[in-house]
Amino acid sequence: MFNGSRLILSILVAIGLATTVPACNSANNFNAVTTPAPSPVPTGTTALVTATHNSGALNNQAVRLYNGTGTGPYGCGTTLLQTLTTNASGQVTFTGLTPGLVYCFTYSLVQGGVTYTAVVATNNWASTSGVLLQT
Repeated sequence: MFNGSRLILSILVAIGLATTVPACNSANNFNAVTTPAPSPVPTGTTALVTATHNSGALNNQAVRLYNGTGTGPYGCGTTLLQTLTTNASGQVTFTGLTPGLVYCFTYSLVQGGVTYTAVVATNNWASTSGVLLQT
């Protein structure tokens, strides 16, 4: 009887650890989408960003550029590098970026009393398809 109790206790402890360990890894809970590193690393220094909402282009929309990821707004870095406004096609181009670095692009849109926020953190910002921010 004692050995059976010890086995049940061991199983319960193992189940308890299995369900609590993932919670320890949830400290970086933010809504940023991070893409894997491209290979080879792009050499461009500009990022074309397209901002959309409900599949439509957002013209005259402020888009913010932060350094990497971290403890800043929406899981971005803490340094706001630049804010630019989209054109009639919902696009904006950030220039002077360093190849291979992670940048965080974000916008917030208030519509009907609801705030929509799009965040993309990536080091693949120089790809030919650019960065798509969408809500």
